[in-house]
Amino acid sequence: MKRHGYLIEKVIARENLENAFQCVMKGKRRTRTVRRYLRDRETILAGIAEEIAGDRYGPKGFYSFTLV
Repeated sequence: MKRHGYLIEKVIARENLENAFQCVMKGKRRTRTVRRYLRDRETILAGIAEEIAGDRYGPKGFYSFTLV
């Protein structure tokens, strides 16, 4: 099995987090929550990087719904 090294460092790199943040926020600029996230971007990205580096990050669960 091939091992890929230093993945955590690549994931928490500032450029990578900024790019991911921009992709998530694309097309969502008018909501109150998004405006708050944009205002507190530095704090949010630093917190996410710290959680990932400290192995405390866990994605939220999924939910299902029916389209009619």
